[in-house]
Amino acid sequence: MDTSAEPLGRAEEYASWFKALADATRIQIVSLLARRRGPMTVGEIVTASGVGQSTVSHH
Repeated sequence: MDTSAEPLGRAEEYASWFKALADATRIQIVSLLARRRGPMTVGEIVTASGVGQSTVSHH
């Protein structure tokens, strides 16, 4: 069994995770949700983050 390609597979998987967080607004929203430790409405996120509703909904 050739496992030489396995690390690259993992690297690609991890890269996709980081790509999903490669936006400052998205990181801000994820951080806000993590600190809250519970669900938030879009309106609450808009108020807390200072970005528009359409931007929050997009992310």
